[in-house]
Amino acid sequence: MSPRLSWLLLVSAIPTTPKWAMTSSEVSLVERESEYLSRRWSFPVHHSLLGIIALVVSTQLLPLSSSLH
Repeated sequence: MSPRLSWLLLVSAIPTTPKWAMTSSEVSLVERESEYLSRRWSFPVHHSLLGIIALVVSTQLLPLSSSLH
């Protein structure tokens, strides 16, 4: 799984992230990946847990991604 896809998956897991902030192709990509992961794990992905993970990851990745641009 690419880092970008992981990031999109984590962002989409946070309920406060608006879908319109992403392009439609990114949204569908994230939704397909979420379905795949939840089927693979055989339990629904817990939003608050992923939200916490995403928060931690975003604090690590955002400075990194902004330095790349």
